[in-house]
Amino acid sequence: MKRLFGAVVVTVLLSLSLLAQAPSAVPGKEYANAPNKNAAGALAPGQSLLWDGLGNVANGAIYSTGPNNQLDAMAHNADAFFSEVIANLAVLLVTFHSDPVIRYETTLGGRGIWATTAQINSAAGAIDEIDGLEVWGPEGVNDTDRFSELGDPTGCAVIISAPFGCLLSNLTLAAIIGDPNGRHDLDGLMVSGETILFSIRPTGPFDGGEIWVFSLGTAAATFLNHGGHLWDTAFDVNAAFGHGENVIGLEAVRFIIPEPRTIGMMALGLALVAFARYRRRSG
Repeated sequence: MKRLFGAVVVTVLLSLSLLAQAPSAVPGKEYANAPNKNAAGALAPGQSLLWDGLGNVANGAIYSTGPNNQLDAMAHNADAFFSEVIANLAVLLVTFHSDPVIRYETTLGGRGIWATTAQINSAAGAIDEIDGLEVWGPEGVNDTDRFSELGDPTGCAVIISAPFGCLLSNLTLAAIIGDPNGRHDLDGLMVSGETILFSIRPTGPFDGGEIWVFSLGTAAATFLNHGGHLWDTAFDVNAAFGHGENVIGLEAVRFIIPEPRTIGMMALGLALVAFARYRRRSG
């Protein structure tokens, strides 16, 4: 019976871990298509789009250091649930190369689609891939103030938007991931002060499925530990998510915790089902 009780507890926790907030319940959402497009679907380098979670979009800001530079990663200087993601206490959102949806990973390793193309931008053929992603902030307002450009043409991997500055150079990026001779294009990004969460485009020894954590002033980045595993090169992203290896967008949302009565009902129902199976096996 102890084993039965343990199984019920684990099942309830797994069920609760899948209850992430719906896109329409999360304010302040921005994304960037690759290639960057405006709300009308025309090419627009540096353009971000505001979206409401119901398929409607509007032009956001232009994030760029040059007229033809493509917006590649988006973040805020105090991204919500940043420390919770690192502590494996929040739902991680990820986007992938050539993938028009936003996927999630729970703290217990549950995975699925968090936002569909219809929820992000319902216009036919509007999304090629979700390259930059930023959520949480005032609704209908541009919240990004840290970004990266495709290929990092200025030599800066993480750009401070106002006033322009460089939070992390390409030279530092190469050094902290242990490949100082390579040139690496920062891809996905979350920021909290001088600590960042990031991915890179596939190159050299890296397949693009890695996610690192790094604090300025330290010698090296470390791999994110989330969902019951390290986001290192050995982690098979394609097997886990069913889509590629190249992580290009990062964000986080919190869990929806049901009221105690709902949790109790879930536990009771699961316990009854498990007990019935137990009786059948032992009968």
